[in-house]
Amino acid sequence: YAIEEPDVLPTRPRVFVGRSDLVQSATDALLKFHHVALIGPGGIGKSSIARAVLNDEVIVSKFKARRYFIQFDNINVNQVNLKTFLDQIARALGFATPVNAYNLITKTLSTAETLLVLDNAETFLDATMDAGWITDAIDGFGAHIKGSQILIAEYGQSSHP
Repeated sequence: YAIEEPDVLPTRPRVFVGRSDLVQSATDALLKFHHVALIGPGGIGKSSIARAVLNDEVIVSKFKARRYFIQFDNINVNQVNLKTFLDQIARALGFATPVNAYNLITKTLSTAETLLVLDNAETFLDATMDAGWITDAIDGFGAHIKGSQILIAEYGQSSHP
């Protein structure tokens, strides 16, 4: 598969006050091999917290260049399916659109400790097509790949796993 340059990581938010306890809690959970979901109404800073966690000193030290911030806000929820979801992750990992993205992503994540931040997760979790398959893919990434962690930032009240 053609390897492209991985996506550039967003920086820590410039204006960011009063959330250090949330960043610390999320960081601690990720370091203990727990996945993290940041869920709440729009505009409360879920993406900012995710960016702060991604750039936390301890997280940077542990995951180094294996930290990925994958935004889904540029995709229409009515157009999301399993392929567009997996292609978005594969591109963020630096791969051109692969034929079997799930296997490539799984293999890539299993080679070293990795942090995936899936921002605007409601886009794919509320997808009109393949929502169950997408949830199964996320479960597969989290359950079968030792040392890789997932942080999800999602708008709304979640009923998702």
